[in-house]
Amino acid sequence: MEAWQAWDLALRCGGQLRLSQMVAIGMDFSAALQVAASLGHDACATAEFLSAIEAGMTSAFNEKLSSEMKNR
Repeated sequence: MEAWQAWDLALRCGGQLRLSQMVAIGMDFSAALQVAASLGHDACATAEFLSAIEAGMTSAFNEKLSSEMKNR
């Protein structure tokens, strides 16, 4: 899997975050793996970097939400 393919998958899975009381708690890996399979990506390669994507997405979402709540 090329870097651009991993980035493309991350962008496509932006809506797959799981929220609890307006805090991102993780990504729906099942949905992300299905998207990857639909795009023809190797499941093992995808599984290797999904946790990094999840960590970045949840962190960014929660930081953005926190800053917006402070600015109210």
